[in-house]
Amino acid sequence: MALRVEILENASEYAEAIKTVQQAITLAKSRPIEDGWTKTLDRLTAADKGRKNLPTGTHPMLKRVDPSELALYLEFFVWLGKCCIRFDKTELRYFDASYRGLAAKQIIRREQDVLVVPREYMIVQKRIREETALGKSIAQHDRDFYYPNTVTITSFVMGQIADPTSKWTLMMRTMPRSVENFPVFFRTEELALLEGSLILGITDVQTEPVEDVAELKEQVRNDYDQVCKLDQTFAQHSFEDFVRAHFLVASRIFGITISGEETITMIPYAGKSGRHNEP
Repeated sequence: MALRVEILENASEYAEAIKTVQQAITLAKSRPIEDGWTKTLDRLTAADKGRKNLPTGTHPMLKRVDPSELALYLEFFVWLGKCCIRFDKTELRYFDASYRGLAAKQIIRREQDVLVVPREYMIVQKRIREETALGKSIAQHDRDFYYPNTVTITSFVMGQIADPTSKWTLMMRTMPRSVENFPVFFRTEELALLEGSLILGITDVQTEPVEDVAELKEQVRNDYDQVCKLDQTFAQHSFEDFVRAHFLVASRIFGITISGEETITMIPYAGKSGRHNEP
């Protein structure tokens, strides 16, 4: 898995980008290094010498990305490969130093698979409600929650974040540290800039109409309190961490059908492309 390479402006930019990739590989040296990353480094080095006709490989913003973050993604992509998760038609791109996302590497037709994930690596709401004690309790008290579907996966994800032995550890570590860019956290003057856009009309669990922001926060607080009532040990997780997890989950869940039953799931790598109600 290589990042996208575009022509950089000058030699100093190449030097910074090469240094960043080298540092990232060093930080991740305890893990097998995927060929795509060494090829990225080779392409940067070759381009630095010739600086023309640069092939696709690494985004110019790479020079401003934290090497430790790149090292984490090195480990993450190796983990995806070990889990037989296939995503060869897409690539991760940095659009600026803090904004990354998935982009197609080629034309993808309707009938083609974009992402293939073994079921055991999908975080599935139905499975959580059937196989975990807290999940079963939430299922039995659905009416006490404003967002019972989201809270089921949110509570599970928080447990995985806190568990260093979780098989989803690397997936959890690649999620954003902050949700301040979600419209529900925008200030009044920032929301005013969105007047006339579609975002103010979205009414799902990720964002609410402007006039309902305060109510939404109270609803999330209610759901947190209800989980703590069902499992007193859950209070070890702060409300602030619950809010972060709630919105990260709400923006990454998919609606799917398994064995004829509709449910929702959170899938490794898929969350890098933004919110989807359907896979």
